[in-house]
Amino acid sequence: LDVGAGIGRYVRHLRMAGVDAHGVDGIPGVSNFTQGLVQEHDLVRPFAAPCRQYDVVSSLEVGEHIPFHRQHDFLSNVNCSCHPTRCVLLLSWAPPGQFGSGHINTRHARELHWALTANYSCVGTRSFFGCEAAARTRSFGFRYDWNATMHMRARTKLSYMRPNLMVFRRRRQPRSFSPDEGDSERFWQRIRAGRLAAP
Repeated sequence: LDVGAGIGRYVRHLRMAGVDAHGVDGIPGVSNFTQGLVQEHDLVRPFAAPCRQYDVVSSLEVGEHIPFHRQHDFLSNVNCSCHPTRCVLLLSWAPPGQFGSGHINTRHARELHWALTANYSCVGTRSFFGCEAAARTRSFGFRYDWNATMHMRARTKLSYMRPNLMVFRRRRQPRSFSPDEGDSERFWQRIRAGRLAAP
């Protein structure tokens, strides 16, 4: 599944290669415009329940166009579409300073690492890093695949996408924090300042 598929170029290419690929985008009329190749759905409104689950989900240079107060809804749809045990997620998200039209929610890679791999996620906050207990919800349950990320980046020809591309896989056990790590404000300050890598 390609989330934010636009006019469906990736979907069309994958289908030509024999892959059972699907696309979804919020562009009004995109289903008619692409002759059904891409289905129309607002990416921040919940996908139909139960979600159709895929072995591979991609969302490339889409998240930066999603308002920050809806980013959790967007990631929830991506998460919902991923098979719970064997999904691979290909994600790229423009960082602050990247040129582009409609970039209203640029994010550093370390923030995305946190959002997808932490043992809880944050709802209704501007930051992905840490939040009050009332804003916490179930984790997305991914782990970052460094080797696959480097492999994909080395083969990506789009220079603006190469440094943003990341690969995540489902984890079998949720990550757990040490007692002094989970709510330590000093810990979060070090991450925000870039002095400590996000988990």
